[in-house]
Amino acid sequence: MSVQHFFQRIVGEGIYEPNNRLHRIAALFIWMPRIRQDFSKFVQLWNAHPIRRQSNRRHVVPGKPYCLYHTPDVTKYEDQRVPLDHDRLRTLQHIVELDGIDLDAYLSEKTMEVCTRLLEELGGLPSVVPQQERDTPFLTQFVQLLTALAAYEAAPGCTPLCLLDSHRGSVEHIR
Repeated sequence: MSVQHFFQRIVGEGIYEPNNRLHRIAALFIWMPRIRQDFSKFVQLWNAHPIRRQSNRRHVVPGKPYCLYHTPDVTKYEDQRVPLDHDRLRTLQHIVELDGIDLDAYLSEKTMEVCTRLLEELGGLPSVVPQQERDTPFLTQFVQLLTALAAYEAAPGCTPLCLLDSHRGSVEHIR
C-alpha cells in the first residue's frame, strides 16, 4: 500500500485528521523517519538500476545513473555535469545559518523530546512490523502517542507542543 493510500485510508476511517495539530505532530514523529529511510533506499536502488539502450531515443545514455554521473565515459558521451558554484553554495549556507533553519528538522526540539519520552513510556516502536500490520505500519503506536500527547497537553501548566513554521516568501526574505 502506498503512503498516499495509507493516509487516505486512515483519514477516511477518522483515525487521522490532517487539520488537527496533535494528529500532525504524532504522524510526523511516527512516520517521517520511515518515509525518509524509504525514500533514501528508493534513490539508492534506482541510481544503481541500469538504463537500457533505446533505439527510438538515441539521446538516452545507457548505464547505471550512479556510474554515469561519477565515472562518465567521455569517449562516447559528452559530460553533462554542471560544476558546483562554491560562492552560491556558501551564500545559501550562510542564509540557512543566519535564519537558524535546520534542514533536517520536521518538529521542534521540545516537541521531539516530549514525543520521544511518551513513546518510550508506551513501549517504543517495534523493530519489525508484524505481518498483520504491514498495511498499517505503526498505526497502533500512532493512536497511543496521539492519546498520550492529548493527555500531556491537558495537564496543568503544560506548554503546548508545536509544529515548525513553514518557510514562505524565501526570495523576498533573502533580498
